[in-house]
Amino acid sequence: MKWFALIPFFLIGATTAQAQVLFESFYRLEKSGTHVGYAVQRVAGSRDARTQTVTTYVRMRMPDGKEYFEAFKSVSQTPLLTPVSTHYRGDISGMYVDVQARFANGRVVVEKRANKHPKPYSVETSRVVAKRPFLSSFLFYVSDFTALKPGKNYVFDTFIDRDGIGTRGNLSVATEKPAGGMKHLHLVVDTSADPAESFVSESGFPIGSRSLTQDFVSYWVPRKEDAVGAFNFPNNEVISLFGDLPEGQKNPWSKIPRFDARTFIASFPKSHGARAKLTKKALQKISVGLPTRAPAKAGP
Repeated sequence: MKWFALIPFFLIGATTAQAQVLFESFYRLEKSGTHVGYAVQRVAGSRDARTQTVTTYVRMRMPDGKEYFEAFKSVSQTPLLTPVSTHYRGDISGMYVDVQARFANGRVVVEKRANKHPKPYSVETSRVVAKRPFLSSFLFYVSDFTALKPGKNYVFDTFIDRDGIGTRGNLSVATEKPAGGMKHLHLVVDTSADPAESFVSESGFPIGSRSLTQDFVSYWVPRKEDAVGAFNFPNNEVISLFGDLPEGQKNPWSKIPRFDARTFIASFPKSHGARAKLTKKALQKISVGLPTRAPAKAGP
């Protein structure tokens, strides 16, 4: 299961101590109603470095009964959220993988390592051809939700942090609902062979997601214990990634009494969005470029 495909989660580098936390949340991961893991995510901004970062740690139990992890670290330059770097580590594929990408002067250098070997087995340099390039972790923070309309297929070019490759993706709006005085959008996002439904606040913060091809759901929970349960939570590993131990309270839903994200997500009927049952020619007629937001600030 590629959890990253469910939420383009949406990482924090050496400037963590000086950065302002803009968003932080724990998520519970379930498959067919069974608790199979957790995720924690943080978005932070540094005015001094003029960067925004998104950090995600995922831990899951696979069918073999073992626990595996994924750790994402992506950094973008404000105000346009231009890619700076990404770093992915994980063993969820059964082999330890390390993918790092650095962006500069219209080019990206991608290094891939396996089994903790210090020397990369692959180093590739390529041009960045997108007019407004952005990392997949920043999809929801780049998108202008006020300009999105149902019945349209929004096309975008992005860089997939986990795979270290550029790709073309599609996004459409299925519907929207209010919760806690905020509008939440039900989106269908496809950047891989596993399209997913994403549920996002009007500010771009992900409340959860649902796979269209597997009985898998992730959703916000108010406490770390609700997400982690009996799974291992490696303090040292998490501190190394985030710079400290996330508390998961810097999000809009923590302020809503007794808010149940799982029930809220379940209230949305499953949808393939604007792409459902359309021929390739019909899809092209409703496809337009993804509207993007005005330049972002590094912090409040």
